[in-house]
Amino acid sequence: MPESNETKKNAVEVYAARIPSASDYPLPSEPIFPPQRQAEIVACASEKARREKYFAWRLLLHAIEDSLGVDPRQLQFTKSEHGKWLCDGVHFSLSHSADLVCVALSSQPVGIDVEPIRPLKTQDFALKILSEQELAVYHATKESEQSAYLLRAWTRKESLFKRLNQSGFFSSNPKDLQGFVIEQTLQAGDQLFMLAVAADLPFEAQVHHHDF
Repeated sequence: MPESNETKKNAVEVYAARIPSASDYPLPSEPIFPPQRQAEIVACASEKARREKYFAWRLLLHAIEDSLGVDPRQLQFTKSEHGKWLCDGVHFSLSHSADLVCVALSSQPVGIDVEPIRPLKTQDFALKILSEQELAVYHATKESEQSAYLLRAWTRKESLFKRLNQSGFFSSNPKDLQGFVIEQTLQAGDQLFMLAVAADLPFEAQVHHHDF
């Protein structure tokens, strides 16, 4: 079925990039925009966290300029009471895992989550994030496929929740996490990732790959 004009209007642009190694790309000394984000990066205790936050934001600034055709320095960035970054010109969401960073941009509230595809073998985690109906499906799934089911549910729920301006949590209540989600696998180097993008209204998504 072809996409409707409304779905296209609500499109989400997704940008993905690998975080380069410290030896190939040392963090530059010049500050990143806005100063509040620079202060947040500098305050990180670990080099790994600093690099994740830096390159996630670098990708966001590139995505805004590439997708919207505007200088991101002309936009106003603020932080909500729950610590979520906001922008007056576009809705966006950030995610980073392993050495991959991703950004989602849209005219509507949007959330994105990316996780490396790997075994998840914790029943406690399943009990924490799955609804009763999902748990029934999880336990009925072949053991060899349970990890994939759990990972998909995790990224889906994370993306749904991240589109909201609230503090983070995992919810097992399906009514807490309603919306539209597009899921796909994403190849980055020799690693395969699960990507989930969520929004309030039906949408189509386009993935752009970027190199730093």
